[in-house]
Amino acid sequence: RGSLLERFTVPLAEDIAALRPRDIVNRVRSEVGAEASYMAAWRSRAANKRRRAAKVDENYQRIKPLLDNLLLANPGSIIAFEINANNRFERAFLCLWSWIKAAEHCIHVFTLDACHSKSNYKGVYLSASVVDGEGKLVPIAFAVCSVENSNNWMWFCEHLCIALSRMNSNETVIISDREKTKLGGKIWAAAKALHIKDFDDIMEEIFNMHTEAATYLNEIPHATWTLSKCPRNRFGHLTSNASESLNSWLYDERLVEPFDAIILFVRKVNTLYYDRRTAYSSVQTILPQMTTQRLQSVINGCRSRMVYQINESIFE
Repeated sequence: RGSLLERFTVPLAEDIAALRPRDIVNRVRSEVGAEASYMAAWRSRAANKRRRAAKVDENYQRIKPLLDNLLLANPGSIIAFEINANNRFERAFLCLWSWIKAAEHCIHVFTLDACHSKSNYKGVYLSASVVDGEGKLVPIAFAVCSVENSNNWMWFCEHLCIALSRMNSNETVIISDREKTKLGGKIWAAAKALHIKDFDDIMEEIFNMHTEAATYLNEIPHATWTLSKCPRNRFGHLTSNASESLNSWLYDERLVEPFDAIILFVRKVNTLYYDRRTAYSSVQTILPQMTTQRLQSVINGCRSRMVYQINESIFE
């Protein structure tokens, strides 16, 4: 009788935590016209929950050998795998050596974001990405965590910084997925201001319009949200829209179990790198096509001036 009830439990157990014994009783009654006790349904639900937990643990434990093999095949990669005090999966991090080297040739503005798994295994995927000279997405790091919280984000960033330390670059900027829907027109203008005087003028306007908003903004270090006071070049990047594009790019990975998600991510990123390298190898110009077009657009909009040489050191 118990095994029969469990057969009725499985189709209902997409979210076993939300499944109630009453749901099982009602399904047995409606489909076969039989009556099941509440306690029998509860035991069936508990047995199914235990099997699912064991299956989840088994899937997560397969990640460690996978990461070890990736490290063996890709020396220099940053790999991490952690379990909690109960010997259950906690989190895993992956940044292959080829991804680190690829990031060296991109704009060094790194965006972070998270997306939640839509499979029965739940969990959350953390990611870091950059953009290349054409403004196209370049994923460089991936992590699987049991939950999204400050501790896991700190752990992710610590390992990402280890990867960045192996790059031939002294200047990097990291942008998180800040709340940006609250930024009004004036605040956006302050964030985009390239000169300190322009920033100060706009902040004065904000103060006159809304004193509390200006006070709130001044409590946040200006270097973290305005281009004019950022000590490093952000190349015009203010928010993590690139990472939000990564969320849609990871659609398939979000639907499968974590072990398969890592395999899909590695395969997809490596294929992306190969396709980009093949396409860019045929480019004959020094600058990327998009950059060349932008420069030409600026040149076309500029006024022309004639320059005459008077002597070896004077021009007019």
